[in-house]
Amino acid sequence: MLLIGWLAVSCQRQPVAIVLNAPADFIPEGIAVSGSHLYLSSVTLNKIVDYDMLSEQVSDFVSTGQFNFASGVGLFARDSLLYAVTNHERDYSALYVFDIRTKSPVRTVFLRDTVNQHFLNDLAVSRDGHVYVTDTEQHLVYRLAPHDMQFEKWMGGAELEYPNGITLSDDGHYLYVASSTKGIRIVDTNTRKVINEDSPLTRGVDGVQYFNGQLLAIMNGSQDKTQHGLYSIELSPDSNKMLTPKAILVNDVLFDVPTTVAVANGKYFLIANSHLGQLGQNNVVTDRKSLRPPTVLTGMISRSATKK
Repeated sequence: MLLIGWLAVSCQRQPVAIVLNAPADFIPEGIAVSGSHLYLSSVTLNKIVDYDMLSEQVSDFVSTGQFNFASGVGLFARDSLLYAVTNHERDYSALYVFDIRTKSPVRTVFLRDTVNQHFLNDLAVSRDGHVYVTDTEQHLVYRLAPHDMQFEKWMGGAELEYPNGITLSDDGHYLYVASSTKGIRIVDTNTRKVINEDSPLTRGVDGVQYFNGQLLAIMNGSQDKTQHGLYSIELSPDSNKMLTPKAILVNDVLFDVPTTVAVANGKYFLIANSHLGQLGQNNVVTDRKSLRPPTVLTGMISRSATKK
């Protein structure tokens, strides 16, 4: 099935744009929401910023290079904690867990490997504090218990080739992993088995979040940029099958490689313009003239796209 099948059932709504007062070469990748605060990680500036949605002010949550924080990728907020993954070229990758109130790390887990290339990409956190992290280069998903200080190879291989976005069902029974070549895979966390077939329709999905019986997925892997955007994938009542996909926001004028999405209070928050296409070797920006300040699009998630 071609991606155009997603568009046939589109349900687009006009979003609100949040333009952050941050450098245009910020190059945002990860996004998380906690209360009235929006957090974005920077690929190029090695930092995390905090946007207060009430005062509309931006401040550093983690300043450039603070705590040895490197190129920022996935973010996730839960229970007054902000989880972040980062990569420092071939030197190290790491998981940081920050106390949101103090802005200080309560746990930092490093992954150092002088032989193999790693790229920690995204993460999901269960209600009991287990962290699942994708390693795109090694085709792996790691799992860390709440107090683990090392990465455990939880599962991987050809079924999860080039894993990117990752999210959990509310009960933690199913893990949804966006494989660049296989599409979104559904993993039973009790058996560590992939329970669905390859999903060509969902190839090219980047960030993905579970919400109320559906997956909210950012598509940016298609060569046809008019199909980039936010989609909803309805799940079966037991959350172990993907059903009808619907387009929520596609081909928006503000898009320039949309990447990840967060969900809070029935709203989506997505990074509209990561400008990842303007990055060259060693994360150096190649065309600064085309850059715009980081922009987040937010809107209510349609009732027609939620579980009834």
